[in-house]
Amino acid sequence: MKAPNWRNCGAWIAFAAIWVGLGIAQPGALTLGNLVSILRQVSSDYMLAIGATVVIISGGIDLSPGAVLGLAGMVASLAIPRFGIEAGIVAGMGTAVVCGLVSGGLIAWTGLWPFVATLGMMSIARGLTYAISGGRAASDLPQAFFVLGRGNVPILIALALGLVAHLILTRSAVGRRLYALGGNEQAAFLSGVPVRRLKVGVYATAGLCTGIAALVFTSRLQSAQVEPGIGFELRAIAAAVIGGTSLAGGQGSVIGTLAGALIIGTIQNALNQLQVPAFWQYTVVGTAIIAAALLDRAVRRSRAGRADAR
Repeated sequence: MKAPNWRNCGAWIAFAAIWVGLGIAQPGALTLGNLVSILRQVSSDYMLAIGATVVIISGGIDLSPGAVLGLAGMVASLAIPRFGIEAGIVAGMGTAVVCGLVSGGLIAWTGLWPFVATLGMMSIARGLTYAISGGRAASDLPQAFFVLGRGNVPILIALALGLVAHLILTRSAVGRRLYALGGNEQAAFLSGVPVRRLKVGVYATAGLCTGIAALVFTSRLQSAQVEPGIGFELRAIAAAVIGGTSLAGGQGSVIGTLAGALIIGTIQNALNQLQVPAFWQYTVVGTAIIAAALLDRAVRRSRAGRADAR
């Protein structure tokens, strides 16, 4: 079952309240330019969060996008000087999709828990990044590649990816099957949903989102670092959950996830301007995840109580 519209509205109302609060606390921050700056900062996070949203809606979880982003970015950065920009882009995105296929295959065909499979993939991807880079950053990239990370291009790519994901989730048979899978896997199977293939496709899709985010992120940095993406999976999951995606599966939307990403980005922007140490930012994000999960749990219990009363 799809998430009720009020959940998305709640996330957007929360974002508006935080945005206004930022403007009151810091006069001059409430500007279109600052909003665009935040959008630019969270563009890669939102792309990862789109993949996280799809996975969580299906009833799974993915802990690997941060590490896979680093691996995909490194593969692309090493391939571009040798084979050209187009080949490097394909190599980077292909690497991320393969990682998703492997995780999805392990989950669908061996029954491995998503937490375990994606935790293993996170470690594998991190190790491969070190192995192929020799522990060094890759920065021999042409200027033409940097277009992906300049100006408002990351924002446009992120919003376009979000629009495509939204249309698939809300206007296609695949989307309906995805919500059914997350709502009740056994019932979905009995109704004819190809559960195993759908699970593999879900993680491959998350890998594709990660690959696109990796290219944009690497382009913005103008190099591939050895340890990028640390903590990115936390922000991706947080954006999805804060935006109304239920960790129990079967509910969520990428529109709500965008609000979640903006909430996190706005809070981090405010903390940066206040010169709050980075470790407190992780604390805030973690607290937001717990609060959103508790709210989701309370809502589901309330619905169950109303259903029993009928």
